[in-house]
Amino acid sequence: MEQMEKKGDTRRGKIRECQRFRYEFDGYEICEKAWRFIHDISVWSYKSLKAHYKVNGIAPREHGLKGKKAHNAFSFEIIQHVVQFIMEYSNEFGLPMPAVPRGREGTPPVYLPSSITKDRVYSAYVESCEQTQPPLTHVGLTTFKNVWKDCVPHIQTISPKTDVCVKCEEFRNKIMFASSEDDKLLFTSQYNEHVMKAQKRREFYKNCVQKSFEEYESLPQQNKILGIHTPCSQDLFSVHYSFDYAQHFSLPHQSRQVGPLYFLSPMKVFCFGVCNEVCKEQINYLFTEADSIGQDGKKSAGPNNVISILHHHLSDHSLGEKQCSFHADNCGGQNKNKSVLHYMSWRTSTGLHDEIQIHFMEPGHTKCICDACFGKVRQLYRRSDVDTVDQLATLVNKSANINKSHVLQQDSESDHTWQWYQWDTYLSAYLKPLKGIRKYHHFRFNKDNPGKVYVKEVHDEIETEIALVRNCVAWPPPQGSFPEKLECGGLSDARHRQLHDTIQQHVRPPFRADFCTVCM
Repeated sequence: MEQMEKKGDTRRGKIRECQRFRYEFDGYEICEKAWRFIHDISVWSYKSLKAHYKVNGIAPREHGLKGKKAHNAFSFEIIQHVVQFIMEYSNEFGLPMPAVPRGREGTPPVYLPSSITKDRVYSAYVESCEQTQPPLTHVGLTTFKNVWKDCVPHIQTISPKTDVCVKCEEFRNKIMFASSEDDKLLFTSQYNEHVMKAQKRREFYKNCVQKSFEEYESLPQQNKILGIHTPCSQDLFSVHYSFDYAQHFSLPHQSRQVGPLYFLSPMKVFCFGVCNEVCKEQINYLFTEADSIGQDGKKSAGPNNVISILHHHLSDHSLGEKQCSFHADNCGGQNKNKSVLHYMSWRTSTGLHDEIQIHFMEPGHTKCICDACFGKVRQLYRRSDVDTVDQLATLVNKSANINKSHVLQQDSESDHTWQWYQWDTYLSAYLKPLKGIRKYHHFRFNKDNPGKVYVKEVHDEIETEIALVRNCVAWPPPQGSFPEKLECGGLSDARHRQLHDTIQQHVRPPFRADFCTVCM
């Protein structure tokens, strides 16, 4: 409309009764027909626009039914029937949540399975209306979705997820396919109890971090630096660590997916993260399948890997604390096993810590700060081209300020690289397995009671003391003894040929030499 100018009064200064317009395009005056053709405006639209312009000038037009009810609008009874159908459908197939998510207000959500879409619910609604005698008038799909959004927004379709809790899924299926209302109420009560237990452990994890943060803030600035410190050199009693494995990375990786590479098995790079939340630093330990304990990446996530990295981290990236606590997930092969517990007992018994606590979250509800840091790395990884381990390490450092990388260097003479050790065999000669380890979630080790562990199923219950030292064995081990060093497993001939013949060609030419060095 800015190129359609209304001419003013007549030459004699009178108000022009038959108004005239001047049309311009690109600084040139053109006719009305050409102006309508350029802006793709029909005759009737043009007349309506001109009539509005004569009366209101340059102002947005409003629909004539604004604020009024249309003559063809659906009645209140029809809309009420739509809402009632959606609620009954959710009662039959939905999973009610015990409470509103944190930070929100309103009705607790009800989740429908991810396979049930709004279109599918609408089809069931139309079918029910047609089968009723006499048939009921049904609304269209757009109106159906608008009513759903405006009237029952708490009924939602759950998004597909991975790594979900097994118990939660079992309870969801039991609630969904319950044959009676009593069974449905019983399963819902059990599901709520399970969720509340997971929430309590989550709150305990947050309290541990908060307590550690408050203690850290009271330190002088020169004592807040992570590094190599004399064990038990600072009066710190609440330092908190979290550790976990990330999903492995593949090399080479390209942001634009190369078709043949999708069907191959690129070089795997494993990542183990140890995070000190209050210091806002997570060390991500990177090693390839050639640097793993087992051949071709086997035994890459066993207890010897976890303990070797934890020992290096507590030696080179600590605050010299006297007491500390750990949080990890419930994976038995990696974290929650006899070897990790034996190592914690070894640290307190040899004077490296006065006390250590290790806590494991509810299975399926184990997300922690490590997963958030891994997510930042994964976001940048998807958008980047990575050919070598050094490039991946640089990417980890760029992903977030909290993320730091540490690459295993086999031939390095530096004291700051870590080594693999046979911790499980070394400690098993002195300590015996803990019976019923799976049912306990909280473990405490103290220097005053070497070789003993204090266990709890719930953090607010009474501890149970259990002795771990084997009969007729002196504990702790003699001073200066240490587990045997393990060499990296390397690559088999078949795997080496596969990487050289089928994977190397997808590495960008300037970096193929570095990639071949890793594959040796």
